[in-house]
Amino acid sequence: MKKWLKRIIFWGILLAIVGFIAWKFFGPKEVEPPESYTTSSNDIQSTISINATLVPSVYANISAETLSEVTDVHVRVGDTIEKGQKLVTLDQAALATQIRSARLAVDSAVEQEQAARKVSARTTSAQRKVLKNTSEQARQRLNELYTLSRKGVLTSPIAGVVTIQNARVGEVITGTTSPVAGVTAGTVIRIIDPLSLHVEAFVSESDIVDLRVGQSATMTFDALPDQTFNTMISQIDPEASSIQDVIYFKTEFEIGGLSSKLRSGMSGDIDIITQESSDVLTIPLRFVRNDDQGQFVHVAGVLDPKGVQTYTKRYVETGIEGDDGLAEVLDGLKSGETIYNVVEEEDE
Repeated sequence: MKKWLKRIIFWGILLAIVGFIAWKFFGPKEVEPPESYTTSSNDIQSTISINATLVPSVYANISAETLSEVTDVHVRVGDTIEKGQKLVTLDQAALATQIRSARLAVDSAVEQEQAARKVSARTTSAQRKVLKNTSEQARQRLNELYTLSRKGVLTSPIAGVVTIQNARVGEVITGTTSPVAGVTAGTVIRIIDPLSLHVEAFVSESDIVDLRVGQSATMTFDALPDQTFNTMISQIDPEASSIQDVIYFKTEFEIGGLSSKLRSGMSGDIDIITQESSDVLTIPLRFVRNDDQGQFVHVAGVLDPKGVQTYTKRYVETGIEGDDGLAEVLDGLKSGETIYNVVEEEDE
């Protein structure tokens, strides 16, 4: 084949390829029709989901009321006990020493107060008042110690199950607040009534406005994901709690049909239906747009001179926004009408 013929074939093929690429990228585009939806009636509901924990309604956190050495421990974690049952015996030797010191303090304060009365002409009323306050405080301290001396044995104020037992023979324990030493410490023994369980949740301020006492809900526990429990809001704290600088409201739920497999401290999720309607006109929320005049959807308009379909705005009023992405239509559309999910330039 002659060289000039080969060149013609080569350039012809090259031009054809370039022309095809140019047409592909720069030629007229085929416009895909927007997504459409035909309005219909459905049931719709809006739900709040929150994490919650199972906790006892009846419990007792027991601690000593002064520095005391443990001489005997009578219960273990898991023991079922009765009200008034002995839990821990405490050594009273250290307390006896404090009582003797307190008696001496009372005697000394009384002597100083009596001596001031004998020479009242040489003491001011302010000095006598100070001495009187000192003797009264000494008597109060002695009375407190006498009260504590009668508490050498820690007993249970309720019937239940021991869930915490921190007492060890020979260890020195302290109470929540000792009037003698002024120290603070934690719980020695915790007892709960396992039959008095309820559910607690911390609800955000944006969700709490949709909740009310008496509202029903359902709960599933992480430990029993296939079992659903009916619950009801029994209490909402009137004042907020701040958790890591976020505002929450503690909310309590009564729960029915507790399983024997559930334990205090187990967590799960509560679903609360805040709004619902049956057999109402609905549309997908993603089809709804907003402008200065309100909410609108797109409906089919006339064909333009080139025969291309156009779309116009139809203003609507919506109600409940459902969990499944549907929105209730209160006004602006009828059942069976078709709307279009048109992407306008401002949406891109």
